[in-house]
Amino acid sequence: MDQRSRMMQEGLDRLDLDALVGWRTEELVMLAGCFPHFGASLCLFTKADGPVIYTPAHEPEVSLAKTARRRVYQPASEAPWASLRSLLQEDLQKLGLREGRVGIAGDQGKHALPGNAAETPPLTEAVVHQLLKPLTVCADANIDSLWTEMFLYKTEADVAGIQLANTVAAEGIKRFYQLAGAGRSEAEVAGQVEAAIQSQTGRAGCRSARAWAFVQAGEHAAQAGMFSRSSGTLLAQGDMVVLELATCVDGYWSDLTRTAVVGTPNPAQQALLDAVRSAQSAAIAVVCAGITHADVDRAARQVLEERGFGAAFSHATGHHVGFRYHDAGPMLAPGSTARLHEGMVITIEPGAYGPAGGARFEENVLVTEDGCVVLSPQSLTA
Repeated sequence: MDQRSRMMQEGLDRLDLDALVGWRTEELVMLAGCFPHFGASLCLFTKADGPVIYTPAHEPEVSLAKTARRRVYQPASEAPWASLRSLLQEDLQKLGLREGRVGIAGDQGKHALPGNAAETPPLTEAVVHQLLKPLTVCADANIDSLWTEMFLYKTEADVAGIQLANTVAAEGIKRFYQLAGAGRSEAEVAGQVEAAIQSQTGRAGCRSARAWAFVQAGEHAAQAGMFSRSSGTLLAQGDMVVLELATCVDGYWSDLTRTAVVGTPNPAQQALLDAVRSAQSAAIAVVCAGITHADVDRAARQVLEERGFGAAFSHATGHHVGFRYHDAGPMLAPGSTARLHEGMVITIEPGAYGPAGGARFEENVLVTEDGCVVLSPQSLTA
């Protein structure tokens, strides 16, 4: 039995549940290592048998976990879920699950995308409830807490997936530094970064790679603490350029930011870059199991305040990452008293934005018992 299955079964015992049902993309990745392409798969995780994945017949084999049992249903245009409902009812009857003892997580409002990300996935919460009838499912705060606990802790397999996402993202970062020169548009650079990452599909154990790159230069870089976007604006000599980069590899996510200067930084720009890098280093240095989220934020914020950039730091120092671009869980922000635990993966991303431009550097960090391990390509920061 793998780490995740042991954790899930312990959680089911604690809440006196027979099973959990997941269908959102990050739930399938977390429960069974399955990254759905069509967003029409469902996982039934039972205390007795672990995960069973129900997928449409046309789901690509490359999307499927090698460890979970698979049940295949046949979608039909007139009754798209009839075959799935039949399979579920058959299995639910065999398992003898108790009324109200099957748990479903509440909707947190944002979710990871399936491989076919151009449309909203067809399998919705309302459909799932209908598929499970006449069995009544349970959805309450305790179940939501269990899901969040599961998402916050990354197993060895999860860490390997997040590490691969960071390794693949490094190809895009290399491309960013190669192209961050005068005369190219923000959108052109962003597109090339995404292409460099997607081209890694099929290489080095990567089955599926996608990226969302945002490049902001000049006065747009000074706005990079508020939003991320790429425009047709051309990069010009002397511009500070911020890359915000989300990368999804086989269902695992990295979230990275880099900053460049077109040409040689002027003294004000160099001071800004040095301050942000130092703030990030200070925050990473204090990360360990037991420290609060606010303590990490304080370490970064103190450096920026000492360097005169305190008012220019307009967001939190970081967040949880891995199953989504922004995982569930508390932010690394002032007042956040929750403590870090071994096995969490967080971002460290202090930034400062103002007249000199904008700068942010972001790493993905695994919390260990007595420190942390940086999973992202730190060598690619200049």
